[in-house]
Amino acid sequence: VITLLLISLCYFTSYLPYGVFFVIRTFFPRVASLYSVRFHYYRFALYMCYLNFSANPIIYLVSVKSYKEFLLKLWGSAKGRVVITVRMLTSSTAQNEPTSNRMPSFPAVLS
Repeated sequence: VITLLLISLCYFTSYLPYGVFFVIRTFFPRVASLYSVRFHYYRFALYMCYLNFSANPIIYLVSVKSYKEFLLKLWGSAKGRVVITVRMLTSSTAQNEPTSNRMPSFPAVLS
């Protein structure tokens, strides 16, 4: 219940400036034609929408224990793949071999 409330609160506070911008643009065209409203306020409203997208995983991480365990398990298994990929790329460039001729072998994804 807490997660749903936090997600809803974040959604409404993030999209409120965006909705206000379109109400201003529709009903008050003279105000909407001002440069500061068109440029600065619209940019602020758009960044607030982006903030909603980035805040959702953080809210889930804080409030849902199974999501946190899943991310820790996923991140722990992906860490080894990143190291292998970096080693493979550095070894192929060190030997001056073209990377397009070699097919990389990656470890199996979560089974």
